[in-house]
Amino acid sequence: MPHPLVDQLRFARAEFKRGLSDVVGPAAQQRFGRMNCISWMVGHLVWQEQRYWLQRAQGQILLPELNELLAYGKPGSTPPVEEMWAAWQQVTQAADPWLEQLTTDYLRSPILQGFSSIGTFMLRTIYHYWYHLGEGMAVRQLLGHTDLPDFVGDIDNQAPFRTEQGEPLDEKMDKDRLIQLVFESRIQWDDLASRVGEGHMLEPGPSGHWTLKDVIAHLTWHEREMLGVLRERALVGSDLWELPLDERNQAIYEQLRDLPLEQVKRESKQVSQELIQELEKLAEEDLHDPSRFREMPAEWLPWKLLAENTYQHYQDHLPALNAWFGKV
Repeated sequence: MPHPLVDQLRFARAEFKRGLSDVVGPAAQQRFGRMNCISWMVGHLVWQEQRYWLQRAQGQILLPELNELLAYGKPGSTPPVEEMWAAWQQVTQAADPWLEQLTTDYLRSPILQGFSSIGTFMLRTIYHYWYHLGEGMAVRQLLGHTDLPDFVGDIDNQAPFRTEQGEPLDEKMDKDRLIQLVFESRIQWDDLASRVGEGHMLEPGPSGHWTLKDVIAHLTWHEREMLGVLRERALVGSDLWELPLDERNQAIYEQLRDLPLEQVKRESKQVSQELIQELEKLAEEDLHDPSRFREMPAEWLPWKLLAENTYQHYQDHLPALNAWFGKV
């Protein structure tokens, strides 16, 4: 699971894109007085992400032309917005594997000798997105656009508060809230997956060989395992749990990769519905008392096991699904 600060960066990115990505053509290049045009804003944020996460953190420059055209202090310009969104997609995808590995200790360290911490640069980038999003919405109003997106968006599902371990600060959970989180994360996932469309579900993803069908089957495997735990009130499940994470994921992939898409979709829907039904049968005490589940270690909290393999698991894969949507 990524660090909570990375979640917030991704949410800021998503809100920036949600607010401005449907402004195309000459409208995206129009300037009002000294205000920046929307295409420049997109490119400027791309320049910043490349400068911080690729150039300073890893010594890489993916698109050197960004430094010449869109750096802070450069003269105002009006680049084609389609090119800027393509560059944005390319740079953010290149940065994500590095961002995924960040820990609190890493965030405390300087991004480069003599510079502020990575965490400070992370906050600077998040706030920079919101700064230019506000500017972009002002430009949209000057362009005469109506029915603009409302902000802030669905932060409750996409980037809610959590500690580094993924739980609320007080480590408490009630049954209604758990069911709501599971249900809403599934709705969010299904909505975005439907926009990708069946025609693209068998294509490899932007950052790997798994297809979207493979990811859906992977999520269903984990939910089916939780069904067994709930029905048996015991820590039962596949022998694959004994494998290291990467080996287990590969084994799950190999088991399920030949299943037809329609079967994967059907089983995903069925298991999701059955999971909600089993969660409804829980008592509040079941969520916090491992002794109510045979063979469960005494230091475990049952709700955390369920969360990690349901709604938190969907959140883990949302960046990849967003990348699919962007690719399509």
